[in-house]
Amino acid sequence: MIEADGILLGSPVYLRMRRKHQALIERCGMVSAANGVVQRKVGAAVAAVRRAGAIRAFDTMNHLFSTDR
Repeated sequence: MIEADGILLGSPVYLRMRRKHQALIERCGMVSAANGVVQRKVGAAVAAVRRAGAIRAFDTMNHLFSTDR
């Protein structure tokens, strides 16, 4: 992630985002708060949805890119 020009996050969503994806987002957020890994990077989120939970998953992924650190 440090050398990447952009970050693309994707998650399958059945009723909620998968725990592994949630853990990755939370860890990246904590690391970025310490050293700014995601600052000045292009970011996008993709949610593959079958039923409910799309807005919550999409919002969770986008918060990684939109928080001020």
